[in-house]
This record gives sequence, structure tokens and C-alpha cells, in this order.
Amino acid sequence: MGFVHKSHNALEGAKWIGVSYVLSLAAGWLTRKLVNGKISSDDKAALAVLLVTVLTLVIVLCTVGIRRWKTGALGPAEKRVMVISLIIYLLMFTIGWFVNIG
Repeated sequence: MGFVHKSHNALEGAKWIGVSYVLSLAAGWLTRKLVNGKISSDDKAALAVLLVTVLTLVIVLCTVGIRRWKTGALGPAEKRVMVISLIIYLLMFTIGWFVNIG
């Protein structure tokens, strides 16, 4: 995660990574509302934006991470951070599904 440290300080990078996990949580909650049929049109639009955003973040993380993993650019700790990040995205989506945020 050298790119985070070079362009921002570590706290700023961690803040934005944390925000992306919260987006995954909100997407899980709104997806449950959609499946249950209890969603307003405004929430449908928000869900579409959240899902596109979270899916884009996960796809970029996987694409860049796998490419760097194959070239040997990732150390053992960085590999663990990448795998844990993917697990946290799924975990936050699942928690959002079962928790009533609003």
C-alpha cells in the first residue's frame, strides 16, 4: 500500500479505506430492503450507486492485487492485507444485510 503513503499520510488513507467498508455495509442493508420489497425509489437510486461503487472498488483491488501478486511485488504482509480487505468487504455487506441501519 505504498501508493497511500506517498500521496497522503497514513491516517488519510486509512480513513478512505474505512469509508469504503461503510459503503459496503450500507449496500448490504439496502439490498435486503430491495429483496423484501420495502424500498423507496430514492433508496433504489442510492443502492445502484453504492453497488456500482463497491463492485468497482473490489474489482480494482482484485485486478491490481492479483497482478502485483503474480509479479512478486507483494510481500507476505501485503498479501495478507489484500485478502483481509476482500473478506472485510464481504463481511460488511453481510452485516449490513442483517442489521437495520435506518
